[in-house]
Amino acid sequence: MPCFAHTLNLVASKPFDNKDGLDEAKNLLTAVKDITKYFKQNTNAADSLKKAQDHQTKPLGLIQSVCTRWNSIFYQLERFVELSEIIAPILLKYPKAPTMLTAQQLEFIKDLINILRPLEVITKEISGENYVTASKIIPIVSCLTETYNTMENSTDIGAKTRTLIADGLKKRFGMVEQVHLLAAATILDPRFKKIHFTDHVACSRAINRINTSILDITRQQLPQNNSEEVDAIEETGNDMKKGIWDFHKLLVKKQLSLCTAHAQETVMYMSIVGSSVPCERLFSIAGNIATDERNRLDPCRLDRLLFLKSLEIKHWEL
Repeated sequence: MPCFAHTLNLVASKPFDNKDGLDEAKNLLTAVKDITKYFKQNTNAADSLKKAQDHQTKPLGLIQSVCTRWNSIFYQLERFVELSEIIAPILLKYPKAPTMLTAQQLEFIKDLINILRPLEVITKEISGENYVTASKIIPIVSCLTETYNTMENSTDIGAKTRTLIADGLKKRFGMVEQVHLLAAATILDPRFKKIHFTDHVACSRAINRINTSILDITRQQLPQNNSEEVDAIEETGNDMKKGIWDFHKLLVKKQLSLCTAHAQETVMYMSIVGSSVPCERLFSIAGNIATDERNRLDPCRLDRLLFLKSLEIKHWEL
């Protein structure tokens, strides 16, 4: 099962891809990057941008997008539009500065921001680690697909970008309902159950597999550990005619079997994560600790700390 967040990032960056992206979107992003780069490298322009925001407690700066940083294109475009009224007069002061975007180009960028915003929200949602995420993937794909199919755009560039993202979602997540782990986790989540399934065959197959798993566990987990309860029933019926309580004992065994299977079920679905983000965070933290400790600890103590951290990672994986 691939990382959902990584795959979603590929969909979000598709319109701006150097090879298969949209020329109009790429040209707009290039223009914004050039202006951002100029403010990053020109100290006088950067100071002018700060002075123009003296009324704010914390002046804002332009954000440069990085291909390895998720949603950075969205944040760059959003910040650029936010500061566009301040940037325009500053660029006019410097003859060698890049040309400021036109009003029409700014409208194009605003449309692109509206298109990218749902992907940014979902990336944050799926990257959490204090709640289950696997059961959210199918509903998220369903909601995103509906969002982009019904989204209205004010520009031609926006319409093309929306279509490209919608096609990317279909290409990369079109078969997501057939992944049993995700389908089972979604069905077992009381918030979602079956309402987001569009592939009825995949939904029925997942339900059948869940039922089969429950029946298998029921057969394997016979109430052997609950023989005391059954024996107590037998002792109370010793003075009665043999066979009177046989049917009652059978009902008790069936009930205990169902309770035991429910309590000792070992097949877990909702507890799995939908992305590798928490795991990567953990390894990053471990790497930072190792780097810090290596600078100030003796090798023996450092080895012990790394060993303990590896145990924590293994425990998290289990």
